Amino acid sequence: MSSHENSALQPAPPPLDQARRAFERDYLVRILWMTHGNVTQAARLAGRNRTEFYRLLDRHSITPASFKPSPRGDAAFSGTSTEPVASA
Repeated sequence: MSSHENSALQPAPPPLDQARRAFERDYLVRILWMTHGNVTQAARLAGRNRTEFYRLLDRHSITPASFKPSPRGDAAFSGTSTEPVASA
């Protein structure tokens, strides 16, 4: 099978802007999980200042508090998912 025939069988990749936005959002979520929603630490890991980091979070409608542990001490988040789990 030629490379032309092989490429016809694969789905087209998303446009670059869409792929970049998806990567950026996933990256922000991953960093916030790692830092338990601590924006100062997350911004430092991302190599950005806090103001810029907050702009990125705002652009993706991500709330850092969603990644923080519950004040009651029970788990407000799950390390197995990319989405925060709301505490009851």
